[in-house]
Amino acid sequence: MQKSLGRRLLALLLCVAFLAVSAFSAGFIVSHAEHIHDTHGVAGSCMTCAHIVAAGQVFRQIATLAAIVAVLLGGLFLLLFCVHFTCAYARFTSPVYLKVRMNN
Repeated sequence: MQKSLGRRLLALLLCVAFLAVSAFSAGFIVSHAEHIHDTHGVAGSCMTCAHIVAAGQVFRQIATLAAIVAVLLGGLFLLLFCVHFTCAYARFTSPVYLKVRMNN
């Protein structure tokens, strides 16, 4: 009981942390979209632009992962749907179901 409660709390904590990071990243992108470029970064680059690009990359990777998971789950459900009807058809046409006597 305690083990499953700990796992549930850990999963809840990870979900809350993920949502918080996503919300703060989106807020950062929105609030700094029209910033004044600062060229005091590494090799004269704007650090705010670098952070915006990094946050955008994280969102793109999450979207790609979500699309892959959706396609894989859709394929799995389709496969299970086909297997279910194949097994149902085989069950109703089996010799046991049809009560066929198999004598020599």
